[in-house]
Amino acid sequence: MTVLLDLAYWLLTLVAGAAAVGLAPVEWRWSERIALSLVVGLVLGTLAGYLVALAAGVSAVSALGGPLLVLAAALGLDRMLRVSPAGPWRAMARELVQDGMSGSALVTGLFLVALGVGLLLLVSRALMTGPGGVVTAGYGPTWADWSVHASYAESFWRGHNLPPTDTLLAGTALRYPFMADFQSSLLLGIGQPLVASLVVPSWLVTWAALTLAWSLARRLLRSRLAATVALLLMVFGGNLGFARLYPDTCHALTPVVAGARANLAQGSCHGAALAAPTTVAAVVADLPTTLTHLPRFYDGEAGTAPPLPGLQWWEPLLVYWLPQRDFDYGMALLAAVALAGWVAISQRRPRVGLAAGILAGALPLFNPFGWIAALALAVGWVVLYRRREAVLLAAPLLVIGLPRELYDALGPHGQIANPVGANLFPVLQLGWLATPGGACTAQQLHPGAVCAGLYLAGAGPGAVLDYLTTTLGRPAFWSDVAGFWFVNTGLFLPLAALAALLAWASRGRPLRLPGAPPAGAVRFCAPAFLLFLLANLAVLQPWSWDDTKLLAPWYLIAAVPVAGLLTPWLRRRWLGIPAALILVTLVASGVLALARALPGEGPPAVGAAPAVSLPWAGPPEQLVARAVRRRTAPEAVFLTEGQPNDPVSTLAGRRLVLAYDGWLWSYGIPLRTTYDAVRRMFLGCPAGVRRCAATRLLRAHHVAYVELEPGDYNGLTVNAAWFRAMRFPIVVQTGGYTIYRVGRT
Repeated sequence: MTVLLDLAYWLLTLVAGAAAVGLAPVEWRWSERIALSLVVGLVLGTLAGYLVALAAGVSAVSALGGPLLVLAAALGLDRMLRVSPAGPWRAMARELVQDGMSGSALVTGLFLVALGVGLLLLVSRALMTGPGGVVTAGYGPTWADWSVHASYAESFWRGHNLPPTDTLLAGTALRYPFMADFQSSLLLGIGQPLVASLVVPSWLVTWAALTLAWSLARRLLRSRLAATVALLLMVFGGNLGFARLYPDTCHALTPVVAGARANLAQGSCHGAALAAPTTVAAVVADLPTTLTHLPRFYDGEAGTAPPLPGLQWWEPLLVYWLPQRDFDYGMALLAAVALAGWVAISQRRPRVGLAAGILAGALPLFNPFGWIAALALAVGWVVLYRRREAVLLAAPLLVIGLPRELYDALGPHGQIANPVGANLFPVLQLGWLATPGGACTAQQLHPGAVCAGLYLAGAGPGAVLDYLTTTLGRPAFWSDVAGFWFVNTGLFLPLAALAALLAWASRGRPLRLPGAPPAGAVRFCAPAFLLFLLANLAVLQPWSWDDTKLLAPWYLIAAVPVAGLLTPWLRRRWLGIPAALILVTLVASGVLALARALPGEGPPAVGAAPAVSLPWAGPPEQLVARAVRRRTAPEAVFLTEGQPNDPVSTLAGRRLVLAYDGWLWSYGIPLRTTYDAVRRMFLGCPAGVRRCAATRLLRAHHVAYVELEPGDYNGLTVNAAWFRAMRFPIVVQTGGYTIYRVGRT
């Protein structure tokens, strides 16, 4: 039954999306129509399913009812607008026949299938279910980030969290972009297991996002090869960390002095010996088996020292596409909006622009930074093109999305003394992370202070001017910024500037200058650099590194003109080799980082093989979750120590007084008061005392259950003896977990 419901859900989603896409009178390419139908069907179907769930709860009714409502609305609009639902499909069939005769459809189809298979192999390792239902994570980032996504998805399904509140900080409003996780809860409602409900939509949405980005590049650059180069940059674009690969590999092999694979003498990796033919041969021969055992990623993500100073740009697949499910949906929507925007502007299709703007208005519920990116693009197109199609796209995007965006941005924040770190933001920070030092408040800004940024909370115009003049007047600032971005993006920025210059110089000429990308592509993608500018002016969240959520969509769009510049060079006899080498420098760190993250076997002399997977939910966690689901009310509040993959939230969807504080701090939530209360509750009462501040706080926070966990989280001291002495009923005790019932449920 579950399989049939699952098939019905995805079929309805695709059909509903296809019906909605068919409302726009555009002859989309067949690959575009499939990807657009998937994205539009998922987004609109999830929003409609949410409305049904508010009335009927999360179930098969709300899961299937969402796309059914979208389908019914689309068919009704078909009649109102006098659009033939079958017309677009007949056009797509004609295109397939024409392309099939030329072989183009086969090439595109094989490419997109290969992309889907590759993504499935990667995404399926994000979380894996093994024997006995044990769940493991294949990547460190997904081990942490998918704990959040699982917690929210389970809270909607098992915790009856509708209308939604933040179950990771019980009793507070949910400002997290939850709609991607709500979509997974709909799959839970039709009987899908948790892992599949997270993995399958992540895989499909990522495939659709990259397919639409590839299609956009193909339309703009009028070349399948150029679009593929752009896709390589979008997926693997990274920094210059790969430059350390050879010496690191050589040093890793140095202790192997008598092995059959390599025979490097001690010290041969120093100085001129690095270039010795025997050293080069040994390193190259061992590289495939050594790579996965080197101690660090070449994009700077590992906990060891970065390969090059200042590395902050990490491998996109590992850091964005795989762990951040809201990013997947955000980039899918952004790619759909950009593709529709180009069609609307270039073909003068106002209805397409309006539809794209309405769709983009949903972005804050899926990915707030994606909404900022879409707004930057739309505003840029309005200025550059001055056409009503661009205005029709920007207006609904702003009107529909701004209220939710403001709701997220204007939430409570402003404590300097958070237990994790200060959360005053936004911060005026020129050069992003290029300059050393921390951010200062206006009161800390004085002559001689080293301030990388200025907290804008409480900073008047005088303080802002003082910071700007001091920072810009420092000669080292300019070299720091230039060096920082060269280390982090290599030749990407110079190539983007050269592409813009050549395109501008080719305007009005009957023939383009050699190597110049299409001027239309450069013009259309230019507004993306507003995001790069914004990221180099301000930090919009407590964790400065989170500005990468602006830089990632910038890179996604800006990769198109860079690919348009490189591809003609690749086709030329004498420029082909240097162009290929340039492309390698742009993607090498990303490829190496991904290879390092995948499991591999290697020689014992190099080091132990990395863990193929990380424990996420073993037998104790499964037992705890089953007991919690069976013996506690869905709305029960738990006091926990803040374990990221706590089964009470990830597998049972219950509310926590305070989850892992690193997540909540990065969202900008003040935690000092709650953290202090949690600390006092875990300390309990003095010996022989039954009533004290701890018992009063347990009642004030409506705590029904207290969980004592294995390990040490959030630096809390737990008075386990007091909980035993109080003889609270034990709900479950296994594998280092003990859950007491301390209040009424």
